[in-house]
Amino acid sequence: SFDLTGKRTRAAHTHRVRTMTIIRALLACAAPAAWSAQARTTNGGTCAHHGGTCADDSASAIQMATPVRMSKRQQRMVEDSDKVHIACTCDCSEYCEWQSELMFYSAQRVGQRGPITSIHTECSPERAQAIARRHAHLGLPENYRVHFFEEKFNENGTHVMNKPLGVAAWFREVGPERDVMAIIDPDYLFLKPLTASLQGAASALGWPEGPPTGEVRKGVVVAQRWAEMRTKTASQEDFHIYDIPMPIKNQTLAKLTPAELRTWICTGTVTASSGCTHMTQEDHWLYHASGPPMLAHREDWDGWLVDSWRDITLRLRLVYKRYFLDMWSWMLANIHHRQRELLAHTYQYGGPSRYEPWGAVVETVSKLDPCEAPMDEVLANPRHATFIHFTWHCDSWNKIWFQTKPPQVFERCDTIGTDQRFSGFLHEVVNKTNMTRAFTTCVARRFMAAALKRSCAGTPAAVLVDRITRGFTL
Repeated sequence: SFDLTGKRTRAAHTHRVRTMTIIRALLACAAPAAWSAQARTTNGGTCAHHGGTCADDSASAIQMATPVRMSKRQQRMVEDSDKVHIACTCDCSEYCEWQSELMFYSAQRVGQRGPITSIHTECSPERAQAIARRHAHLGLPENYRVHFFEEKFNENGTHVMNKPLGVAAWFREVGPERDVMAIIDPDYLFLKPLTASLQGAASALGWPEGPPTGEVRKGVVVAQRWAEMRTKTASQEDFHIYDIPMPIKNQTLAKLTPAELRTWICTGTVTASSGCTHMTQEDHWLYHASGPPMLAHREDWDGWLVDSWRDITLRLRLVYKRYFLDMWSWMLANIHHRQRELLAHTYQYGGPSRYEPWGAVVETVSKLDPCEAPMDEVLANPRHATFIHFTWHCDSWNKIWFQTKPPQVFERCDTIGTDQRFSGFLHEVVNKTNMTRAFTTCVARRFMAAALKRSCAGTPAAVLVDRITRGFTL
């Protein structure tokens, strides 16, 4: 695997050495933002440390996003966000690339200070080089990075295995730069910085002794409660992995009892000790109906979590190849180690769900129009969720609209006027009969339009883009 700087990762395999050399040569003249402080030092156009001659292309770099105006409380969140290293996974398709780029843009816009790594899998050297060159011109902070793997972690029938497998591979080769690591998806838009604070602990269910307080630390695993991940009831009966296709095709696994199957999925045997063998549906709902974002301390990731998540995924896929495979394997990794998760109701707007902080949206839309008011004011409510999961609810705009051939969305400056689906999306009148839903729709579109404007600035199509995206300002 390789990253933007072309540096070899600690566990790089011998057969990748030649690929690495090619990538380093191709990136030697990438925009300065891609390099470490040492590598960015230039002298008369010569790339110090890397060798070779580089053109001064800083003028062509995309302008950095203008941060929102912040209160003192928001400024403290920006400072605290430096304690968290965020990672997400993508394949190397244009479809995922623009989501990752928009995620980076929104993070920069709200002042996320800690490192962010987008782990791109299934990348040929040529595709990685193209993405790296564009990333280097985005005007992003140096610690917003892309890391590439040639390996294909997904299998036919599932597109989510690259999250646990890609995270594990990156963690073992490079690893986080902070003590707290968080996992999100590329289709997450930042509304405010993500910190290690457990301020959302009060919203968690269960914890009769009182939930953990302070910050994420060793022994404290935190995630967003996902109502979709609950079992059918909250009884004292054993929990089950719902929607496993029946009958199980693997004849050996088909002979196991439900408890033996869970134990095998979590340990690889039917006799090992595991929390997966028996857990009530009620405890599963209180402590393990979870999904992104997921946060844990580096010592927990290193000691058991990252490897268990990967290994359980590889066994679970033999009986379950559905949309929530990565989330079920995450839950089972925690259940196996008898690690209760602190499930906050404060991290995302996805829903609609009673376990998300929609009350903050109600407060906001009672005072202003989220489609027209200055974005600084729209995002000012400190009770807002940290993210909009912008593809999850059906009445917001959906990434499916942009599943088209290359180039990716933010590189279509010259065709934006003839792309009826895209320009139509930007022109579409938002249904304001439900202002709560209009909030997520309009905020997401405004981020999208602002990122497009920034990307197309200085191109012949800039005037057309500005006209099409009028009204969508940040």
